[in-house]
Amino acid sequence: MSQKMDTAHHILVRNKIHPAGLALFGASYTVGPKVDRPDMIALRSDVLYTKDYGDTLFAVGRAGVGLDNIDEGKFDTATERGICIFNAPGANSRSVAQITMAAIMGNARHITDANSASRSFHRQEPERIKGYVEQHKSQFPGFELEAKTLGVIGLGYAGVEVVNLAIKIGMKVIGYDTHLTLQHALRLTNDENFSIARSMEQVLRSADIITVHVPLNDKTKHLIGRPQIELMRDDATVVNYAREDIYDDAAVIEALDEQKLSYYLNDFPSSDLVHTKVYSTMHQGASTPESEKRCAVMVCQQLKDFAEFGAVVNSVNFPTVEVPLHSDTHTRITIVNKDIPGMIASYTGLLAGAGINIPSVSGDNNGTIGYYIIDVPTEVPSEVLRAINDVKGVIRVRAITMSR
Repeated sequence: MSQKMDTAHHILVRNKIHPAGLALFGASYTVGPKVDRPDMIALRSDVLYTKDYGDTLFAVGRAGVGLDNIDEGKFDTATERGICIFNAPGANSRSVAQITMAAIMGNARHITDANSASRSFHRQEPERIKGYVEQHKSQFPGFELEAKTLGVIGLGYAGVEVVNLAIKIGMKVIGYDTHLTLQHALRLTNDENFSIARSMEQVLRSADIITVHVPLNDKTKHLIGRPQIELMRDDATVVNYAREDIYDDAAVIEALDEQKLSYYLNDFPSSDLVHTKVYSTMHQGASTPESEKRCAVMVCQQLKDFAEFGAVVNSVNFPTVEVPLHSDTHTRITIVNKDIPGMIASYTGLLAGAGINIPSVSGDNNGTIGYYIIDVPTEVPSEVLRAINDVKGVIRVRAITMSR
């Protein structure tokens, strides 16, 4: 258990975070790659274990969507210590969707192979080049996508963007998600060429091209392996611009060798994927300047709002809690506790016993922890904060003094 009266903040920056995000932190923040005992950490793809940091750490922000690089995607340790983990859902979905469709379209017309052939023309005579092109262009005919069916597994931010782009170029699309939310359902195109499958198996059996857009976790690792490939149409193309290990790469290579699959398009190159029917980009899916800026701004704003106001938005281990600031609030107390009965009564009883008026109490729980915000119009004595901190089940207490 820990308590903190927040004034200045110390943010450790790992990886290159877009300056537009870091610029959101003001003069009361110390921000950089060599910050000792950080309150918060901002990162992209670095592997991070929250247990390696002391009790000062109360938040981590991932400027992206995937979180398997933080505590191996399992947040029990962070949650038990009252550390809030944020990400930036949707901020890079446009970039991921565009490169996914670019890979599919480029492969359909054999653009990579044709470009490789054309590189042999260096310093050759124009007439000789023309003759070669006329003789060999039939090797790269490709096909039009309008007649093809695209299967999209995972209808989150990126998956929905892929669906909508594919419909715009005339493809038939069948999508599937185990838990399609209303938020994402409303973003899906209303088109006769799009349908939602009742099972992943239906997608695998129906599609010519299959792309997966799900987070990586214990349930989705090797989501597509040999059993799933066996359900696919012969000559299907599979696509991975989500996370490494979503596909069982060994099973995919085996299926390519057997001509069960036609191509594997992915964003995760490795020595195991050097194959004539594999086309790998350089982990570029979310690496556009626009995407990096959106991710950085979103996650840095979330860290700032959490530090200064206790607001929780887009956390993967805390409940969402946003509370407007009352004009007469002097101190905002934020409390992380185990999700057990009687916690709020304990806090309000201690404050009332100290003669402190309580105009506002707000919060929520997620079945594991509760997160509560208590606004009071006065300063809260340190002994009262210690008493709250000592309540059984309390994990972390912060007192944020509001500027007047």
